[in-house]
Amino acid sequence: MRRPLQVLIVEDSIEDSELLIAELRRGGYEPTYERVETAEAMNAALDRQIWEIAFADYSMPDFNGMEALRLLREKGLDIPFIFVSGTIGEDTAVEAMKNGANDYIMKGNLKRLRPAVDRELREAAVRRERKWAEAALRQNEDYFQSLIEHSSDIITVIDVKGGILYDSPSVERILGYRQGELVGQNIFQCVHPDDIPLLTKVVLQGSRELEKAFLVEFRFRHRDGSWRLLESMGRGHRNHSGAVIGIINSRDITERKRADEALREAQAHLLQSEKMASLGQLAAGVAHEIN
Repeated sequence: MRRPLQVLIVEDSIEDSELLIAELRRGGYEPTYERVETAEAMNAALDRQIWEIAFADYSMPDFNGMEALRLLREKGLDIPFIFVSGTIGEDTAVEAMKNGANDYIMKGNLKRLRPAVDRELREAAVRRERKWAEAALRQNEDYFQSLIEHSSDIITVIDVKGGILYDSPSVERILGYRQGELVGQNIFQCVHPDDIPLLTKVVLQGSRELEKAFLVEFRFRHRDGSWRLLESMGRGHRNHSGAVIGIINSRDITERKRADEALREAQAHLLQSEKMASLGQLAAGVAHEIN
């Protein structure tokens, strides 16, 4: 089955255009094509529909291939552009490639046409997919950046050795550091010495078991030198370049822990008071019985 192909031909010779189309058909394509020979006609054709590939003669009476190439690129269209000419020299062909042409083929050697077209269509598809992927990635990055910047928790990104790659704006409110001030430092430099072994173990596990969540509590040095107790949820992840990173979501639980400890102490004091009151009542009862 022939592969449909939308072809724009910049050529003043009807006969040469037909030879090119015949060669494409022999190569397994079913081209739908339009032939133009002026800048105005080419501009109209580009505006009218989407083309998959363009061929151009280098020299024509009222137009030329370099002008056609420039017109195509000025419109921002990333479609293969191949010179098919009988007059283009090697130096001119090299200059054309530098200006954005994808290939050049001599009219007397159209056997090169099919492999050149196959290659350029394949590479154009790869470029389109890469652009779509990059656009989707940018959209996701913008979305998650917005979430991070408006999060009340600290979002920290580290490498596998603990190097800080990013911290969110909440780091200033919670720990006193300006956003970015800790970037480039190692997270363990700010962790309480007694908590380093536990955090080291968690970071190592996270780098080995990607996407698995780990919960850990550790003390982190505030900019004023005091220690704040953080509750952190982290997981290992591969970024778009394939490197393993750790994404950590942390909240300050120092005051909560202090309140919990105060409550436990109050409950223990109350229990002790109740015990002492019970002992007092028991002693009073025993004394009454003796009397």
